[in-house]
Amino acid sequence: MSQEIELQPPDDQISAALEEKPPLFDLFYSSGVFDERNADTEAAIDEVVSSLQPEDRLSVAAAIRKIARQHSEDAIRRVESRMQLAQEVGRIGCFEIDMRDGTSVGTPAFFELYGLPPDQGSWSQHEWLASVHPDDRDNVVTHLKQLAAGTELTRLEYRVVRTDGEVRWTASRARIEIGPDGRPVQAYGIQQDITERKLVELALAESEEHHRHFIEVNPACFWTANPAGRIKVANSAAAIRFGVPFEAESAVANPPLVHPDERAEVMAAWQLSVKTGKPYDIEHRMQWGDGEYRWVHARAYPRLGSGGKVMAWYGATEDIHERKLAEQRMSWMATHDSLTGLANRLHFRNRLEAEIIGCEGRKFALFLLDLDGFKLVNDTHGHDVGDELLVETARRLRDLVGSRGFVARLGGDEFTMIMPHVESDASSEDFSRRVLDELSKPLPVRGATVKTCASIGIAIYPDDDTSAIELLKDADLALYAAKSQGRSCWVRFRAELREPAC
Repeated sequence: MSQEIELQPPDDQISAALEEKPPLFDLFYSSGVFDERNADTEAAIDEVVSSLQPEDRLSVAAAIRKIARQHSEDAIRRVESRMQLAQEVGRIGCFEIDMRDGTSVGTPAFFELYGLPPDQGSWSQHEWLASVHPDDRDNVVTHLKQLAAGTELTRLEYRVVRTDGEVRWTASRARIEIGPDGRPVQAYGIQQDITERKLVELALAESEEHHRHFIEVNPACFWTANPAGRIKVANSAAAIRFGVPFEAESAVANPPLVHPDERAEVMAAWQLSVKTGKPYDIEHRMQWGDGEYRWVHARAYPRLGSGGKVMAWYGATEDIHERKLAEQRMSWMATHDSLTGLANRLHFRNRLEAEIIGCEGRKFALFLLDLDGFKLVNDTHGHDVGDELLVETARRLRDLVGSRGFVARLGGDEFTMIMPHVESDASSEDFSRRVLDELSKPLPVRGATVKTCASIGIAIYPDDDTSAIELLKDADLALYAAKSQGRSCWVRFRAELREPAC
């Protein structure tokens, strides 16, 4: 074993030796610790000084040993300082457990995790387990038994209750040293304070669970899809409730489920959204599992990546059937007569304007009809019978007009019809004759037989007028003339009807 000798060789001799043999310090730097007992170290020193004069070798070797030892000690101190700083920053404590009696020793950072003095030094297993949160203690004991059986502790997260009562989350890892008899004798490990990260994880998990339950109980069907519109995930509860087979890889806009009348519109809207990356928003009818078509509101919004590229779609399909039906009922009530189901005056005015705009040079006839003797029916048989007469009149007129024309109730016992294919006096008179024949048929109501007829005024577009208002006035003048002639007849408008009677 080499002895350290306090000799001071010339600096140029040491420099020359070290410059000529740099591998020596490579050895020291790589090992990090200078060890005179290491044969490789002694061999390296001997090689360095071999080129010197014999009388200088001993002093140079001693100086090299001193320099190397000082370097190693400095390196160790730097490593220890860095490790201590890393432990403080990362809130990491180191510990050792004697597996024979359970006694633990640890670094100051280890004991500080538990709120103990940094110089605590050692700790019994009983004291340590007492600081573990009661809800986590059984799990910790189970892992300790596994550790005692020789199983390494890869990672264990649990809560500790500090001496000041604060609860902190920690994570531990440990490795086992096995004795000559094959039994664990020592465990070496680290323990880190992970409270902040764990609280964030728990809050995130709670938020995810909250949203998962919210989505599952929500009556809408929520889903995510890939950029091409193939569904990846959907909430099963809503899918079951809707009876819609939202399955993985099925299409968002699933043509077989969309009502045939809206299929082309739905597919075009979805394809446009996929192509442009713009939100998808449409109402349409969809077939449920029981075969019924119901109205839904389908919406989807893209998650965009770099360059505006669609990464995924997030959407919801909501059952709006009852709302849609209510809207349709309200819309129908605004444009229809509640008693007869015919179009009302507002609807008639709009239809007449549309007919004039869209006729494109074609003629059409406007008929204005008033029941004769309706007041007598009301006075004799009551308003209920009068209402039934109006309903039956509406049914008969609807049958006569069919799909070719349009019929409306303007109010009271006044009705009107627009007939696009009636273009001449002869055809208008023929249609009027059929109307009077149909309305003159007796109507049995509540044990009584009601018989009535009607007076009809006729105006033809554009022969008589090109304005909707004026055309209606013309038909009204013709109706007044028909009533003046004794009723149960029709009158075709003529210009002299505009002249006031003398």
